[in-house]
Amino acid sequence: MVASTPRQARERPLSITAVVVPVGLWILAIAQPVFEVMLEHPPFLTVHRMTVGKLAWFATVAGVLLPIPVALVAAAAAAWRKRAGEWLLAAVTGLATAAIFLQLVSIDSSLAGVLLAVSSATVGAVAYGLWPKIRRLTVALAAAALVLPPLFVVRGLPWIPGAEA
Repeated sequence: MVASTPRQARERPLSITAVVVPVGLWILAIAQPVFEVMLEHPPFLTVHRMTVGKLAWFATVAGVLLPIPVALVAAAAAAWRKRAGEWLLAAVTGLATAAIFLQLVSIDSSLAGVLLAVSSATVGAVAYGLWPKIRRLTVALAAAALVLPPLFVVRGLPWIPGAEA
C-alpha cells in the first residue's frame, strides 16, 4: 500500500489581468474625466505654473499610482484563491461601470441616480463574472486605457509656457 502524500499548494502566478483591470478602469472612470476638465480649462495649467514634469507627475499619480493598492489587493486575492480574485475583479468592474454610466448620463445624486448607479454596477459585475467575452472585452478596454495618461500630457503641452508640443 502506498502512503498518500499531502497535497502541495499550487503556486499561482501573479495575474497581469488582476493589475491591468483595476488600473485601466480607474483611468476610464476617474482619471480621464479629471484630465478632460483640466484640458477644457487651459488657463488652469498656466495659472498653476504647470511644467511638463509636473504635468507628467500628475498624470502618473492620478492615472496609475492611485489605483495600484486596489490592483495589488486584486493580484494578492488572485494569487491566494483564483475565485477570490475573480470576485474582486467583478466588483471593481461593477463600480467602474457605475462611475462611467453616471458620467455618460449626467445624473445627480438623487434617488434615481443612486438606483441607476447600483443597477449599472450590478449589471457590470454580473456580466464580467458570467460571460468570458465580457471579461476579455473588459481586459482589452482596460489595457487600451493605459495610453490615456501619456495622451493627457501630450494634449496639455500647448498650454504650458516654454513646452514644445
